[in-house]
Amino acid sequence: MQKYILSLLAYLFFIQCFTCSSQPIDIPVGAWRMHLTYHNAQSIAESETSVYVASANGLFYYDKSVKSLGTLSKIEGLSDISFSQIAYHKALKILLITYQNGNIDLVKENEIVNIRSVLNSRFENKQTQHILLHENFAYLSMPFGVVVLDLQRNEVRETYSNIGANGTPNAIFASTVAKDSLFLASAQGLMAASLSPTTNRLDFRNWRFLPIPQGNLRSLSARGNSLFLGINGNDVFEYQNGTFQALNIRKGSNYTNISTSGNEVVVCLDNQISIIQANNATQTLTNAKIIHPRQAFLDANAKIWVADNALGLVTNANGTFENIYPSGTYSPESFRLLYFNDKIVCISGGYTSAYQPTNSLSGFYVFENGQWTNYNSVDRVLGSVNTPAVRDLTGVAYNSLENKLLFTSFQDGLLEWNLANNQFSVINRNNSPLISNRLAGCTVDREGNLWTTVHGVRLGEPSIYRRTRSSSWQSYTFNTFGAANPLDILTDDADNLWVRQSPNLGGGILVFDRQNRNRTLTTEPRRGGLNDINVTCFANDKQGNMWIGTESGLRVIFDASSVLDRSNVDASVVVFESRELLRGEAITALKVDGGNRKWIGTEKGVWLFSADGSQLISRFTAENSPLLSNKIIDIAIHEQTGEVFFATDRGLISYRGTATTADNSFSTVKIFPNPVPPNFSGVVSISGLANNANVKITDVSGKLVYETMANGGTAVWDGKDYKSNKSKSGVYYVFSTNADGSESFAGKFVWIE
Repeated sequence: MQKYILSLLAYLFFIQCFTCSSQPIDIPVGAWRMHLTYHNAQSIAESETSVYVASANGLFYYDKSVKSLGTLSKIEGLSDISFSQIAYHKALKILLITYQNGNIDLVKENEIVNIRSVLNSRFENKQTQHILLHENFAYLSMPFGVVVLDLQRNEVRETYSNIGANGTPNAIFASTVAKDSLFLASAQGLMAASLSPTTNRLDFRNWRFLPIPQGNLRSLSARGNSLFLGINGNDVFEYQNGTFQALNIRKGSNYTNISTSGNEVVVCLDNQISIIQANNATQTLTNAKIIHPRQAFLDANAKIWVADNALGLVTNANGTFENIYPSGTYSPESFRLLYFNDKIVCISGGYTSAYQPTNSLSGFYVFENGQWTNYNSVDRVLGSVNTPAVRDLTGVAYNSLENKLLFTSFQDGLLEWNLANNQFSVINRNNSPLISNRLAGCTVDREGNLWTTVHGVRLGEPSIYRRTRSSSWQSYTFNTFGAANPLDILTDDADNLWVRQSPNLGGGILVFDRQNRNRTLTTEPRRGGLNDINVTCFANDKQGNMWIGTESGLRVIFDASSVLDRSNVDASVVVFESRELLRGEAITALKVDGGNRKWIGTEKGVWLFSADGSQLISRFTAENSPLLSNKIIDIAIHEQTGEVFFATDRGLISYRGTATTADNSFSTVKIFPNPVPPNFSGVVSISGLANNANVKITDVSGKLVYETMANGGTAVWDGKDYKSNKSKSGVYYVFSTNADGSESFAGKFVWIE
């Protein structure tokens, strides 16, 4: 068991909330931001002031008095992601959080207690199905039995496993207490055991089975001495004094949850909430916003609060039914990321490791001004923008000359979004020269030509296409298995095309130009000199060097635009601390920031290296940071803010870095935060500077306090002078000049201690 004391940030988070459904537009340098999916709610809990809601990979709360939203995550000190069930103990003021892997957090007033006993146990499936709070204990219904948590001692008190008939394993779906017994809804039926301290509930012989009507018992609750059982495929039954009474609640349905709120019993089933009143009369709640209710409760004012698996938090507490959840992505799926026009676009879908379709229709998501907008063809309830049905998006490119976004699909061709008139169109083999709809990647060159790759063609058939701005097409054919199975494509400084090829069908990199001069870079000396034929990613840096990630590490080809003019090409080893950089590591993503530094994604987290790779600047893992997972799929950088977005196999998260893209002139310079609040522990960022500008910070008397050089268009200051003395309250001035001294900037900010 480990304890995590809440940081100042987390403390402030508990007492302040963001505006409903919003995120801050900017975050400080060095801060993290989650971009999760919140609408697929599955569990709900009420505290004195708030309602907490858990989705599969997000947790948020709604403050009932000020009607505002906040989120809880690893950033605030939680130990994990992928939530299962939550519950709130009002007497002890504890929010209990269980995760799909068996991990457990107890969120208290001034600490978060992590309990890893179930996580580290021998059981395979450790996902909590239901939580019962009774006295100072929590009874967790598990696929292997029941885990009893002592909420005062912060420990697992008992585990009831192999309590089925004759000591066999038995999955438990829900539990409740009536009279002096603990009742369980199990895969083998209804079970009960005495709660007497003298009863050994670890012994299966002390559990008794009670006969129930036919069907699958999956939900259970109690009101007084009566039990209420949700038997899927049959009905909801009241059980009292050995007798079952059918309550005729949409017979034959699946009942996802039954809970008790005061004298009323709340039953969740698809598209409907049924409330069994004290006299057993049934009230039915239906509304367009109640689609897939998973849990619900009635508050003290008899208002309903629902965790809906389609629409997030649904309630009529404010008079009419409304759905509430923070801004987030439609799905946790993320395959490729792209920055364009102060926005980040994330596409879902992709293909399997065997280069087969995934049949994803989750579409894409666009992040702008702190908000996500979702685009797909399947959502009809969340407000996603409707698009044509294209499955398995694999690539995305922005044509700045035409103001269009282009998306490749692994099944349906090319999706084109004209941002000027907000119109979508689909280009495929039926209305264009494309030989197949299985497109794997795309890019746009400096003249606005679209290039796209077609995966899985036959030898002798074109696998790469160019479409000009005048909509004329040209195809390119290469008679190799690798070129017949191209994947990602990008351009270098000379507009040569670099194409990653499927490793199981040739691998390596194809480089060619419009005149069809071409060569394939392999592991052979003088013919590429790569360290592995399985190329996973590549990135062209600001000095025209191509950085190449493979299953075995990194290589770089200097002066990449001259590759087609050379007789011999050998990729160079990147040296770090007298050894090969990331040797043997599977590189999964590469991105170059505004300071020409290299962000490198692997299956073991993220690395940030200096421009030449000789200096390690940062290292992020799921263990030492809020990073959602160590398996990085893609990286994108917001060029104006320096916020770095990481697509992982468990969702999307971002971190604000210290470098932005710039040229030799000053743009709109922004000093953030300004004023600097008391007890601030981060750094002040000065963005919008000229590229690699010199920056001086002085106090009000003109005394030089700090001097540095911008990373691209951003400089940062930690508030300390050259002697590491913390700055005092006051006004500070910023003076900056570009590299040749032709332009300058002067600004000021306030530091409050």
